[in-house]
Amino acid sequence: MPEQSKHKRQVAAGFVLVVLLAVFVPPFVNANLFRARLARSVSGSLGRNVTMGDVKIKLLPLPGFQIQDFVVMDDPAFSAEPMLRAESVTARLRLTSLWRGRLEIARLSFAYPSLNLVRNAEGRWNIEGLLAHASQVSAAPTAKKKPESRPRFPYIEADTGRINFKLLQEKKAHALVEADFALWQESENQWNMRLEARPTRTDANLGDTGTLRIEGSFQRADKIENTPMKVSFDWQRAQLGQLTALIYGRDRGWRGDIRLSGTLEGMPQQFSAKASAQVDDFHRYDISGDDSLSLSAQCNANHSTVTGTDAFGFRNTLSCNVSVPPGNVEFRAYGKYWWLKPDYISVRAQGAPVSALAQLYRRAKRDVPRDLVGNGTMNGYFSRIYFPDADHPRWIGQGTLANVHLSSANLAQDFVVDTAHFGFNQVEQSPEGPNSTGLALRLGSAKGTVALNPPANVFTVDPFPANLGGLRPLIISGTNSKNGLQLLIKGDSDVKQLSSAAELFGLQIPPSARQSVGVANVELNISDEWTGFAAPTVTGTIRETARPSLTTATETASNQQHAKTPKPSRQ
Repeated sequence: MPEQSKHKRQVAAGFVLVVLLAVFVPPFVNANLFRARLARSVSGSLGRNVTMGDVKIKLLPLPGFQIQDFVVMDDPAFSAEPMLRAESVTARLRLTSLWRGRLEIARLSFAYPSLNLVRNAEGRWNIEGLLAHASQVSAAPTAKKKPESRPRFPYIEADTGRINFKLLQEKKAHALVEADFALWQESENQWNMRLEARPTRTDANLGDTGTLRIEGSFQRADKIENTPMKVSFDWQRAQLGQLTALIYGRDRGWRGDIRLSGTLEGMPQQFSAKASAQVDDFHRYDISGDDSLSLSAQCNANHSTVTGTDAFGFRNTLSCNVSVPPGNVEFRAYGKYWWLKPDYISVRAQGAPVSALAQLYRRAKRDVPRDLVGNGTMNGYFSRIYFPDADHPRWIGQGTLANVHLSSANLAQDFVVDTAHFGFNQVEQSPEGPNSTGLALRLGSAKGTVALNPPANVFTVDPFPANLGGLRPLIISGTNSKNGLQLLIKGDSDVKQLSSAAELFGLQIPPSARQSVGVANVELNISDEWTGFAAPTVTGTIRETARPSLTTATETASNQQHAKTPKPSRQ
């Protein structure tokens, strides 16, 4: 027993001695003598020139170095600015490498780093070279315990960082902040990464843009464009108004909670992606109610830059489907860069129920009765083709509303429309929409024949009848103007029913006309802008048929309550 007690005291004394040495010796060791060697080691791992400031030795909890003012230079072909800058970096060493007389870094931990991602005129990113170097360097997997003649790839991590984006020499307003990042070599030919960050803009005060999480892997390849990769992403807790401000630089006035998730698989030059998007509690900024509206979409995308695959970009497509039982709405985009400037986009509605449109209208239009409900269906197909030789794109297509019944407690009887046709009148469009062959032929011939100034896109609502208690039905028709849609209403109507029907759509007839009773002859013009939240303008005349000598009521009616509510910036 005395010998065991003596042995324990010796072990404890040895441990205390080691701790004291670890605490008090490092300040007296000039670690800057290792700076050049350490910089070369990190440069070899990253494939970039590295500079660093003051270096201090750390023995606890693991041996390593504390580096100040750590800078990774960029490829001069992309930028003269550093690619990465960090106030402080901790480089932890592998104990097994020290026994072999080598300086091998096990982990690089960056505190508050700033990373610049630069895209050049050829469409390449500066980080491609770093990833290509990592795939070409002969390194053992990060987690491999047994040392080899070749170094093991370090575990690289960053905490509370910032990622900036540059196009050529212009730094963009978009950035990722509060970023946590990790990169490591999982196996002989595979690297894994993960990122969690908050998207923001440097020119706006944004707070609810949500959290973006990305996890992925890439494998060794002879060229970066041939690198097999798999990526999953999840963007959640984003607020729709803040998201529009993130994208456009200003709040577009819509509210809701956003979640976007999906996967991407392939190679940088040719990949496919799947994503699901959901908006909960969608509504306009100045509308509240008990009924919550959720919208969801399922999307698929394909992208290829392989030479000769498709001259018209049909291998570069996006397709999104919004289910509105018993129908659906589908959005498509084609083009080499469909996410920036697609050559062709289309929207197709197949059996979309008017009940869903009425619910959407209640959440998007002010002063609409909260109990507005509808029945009926909508079918349509609209597309926009961008002709390279034209000043603006061409819209084509048409749609139909059938068996529409709108009801509310404000109406004595339903507002009924048997059939209403609407669309663009320049080009006939197949109701099935285009296929890649047919559209390629149209685009090919159009590129050589299209006029430099094609006719303006003309959208029309064909005349259709609506019975509101008059001797003859109202005839409603419409066409587009430079800024919006204009509807013309002519015919006979019971004034009270007309006023109730107008309120059904958030409109008000001229105040003096509301004093009329019975059946009147109506001639009204309604102007509504495509963008923004300005109230529609109603002008025209309503004359009682029983008293034709009645003074004509011609004035403008608008929703005065709109002026009382602060509005976000117009679209």
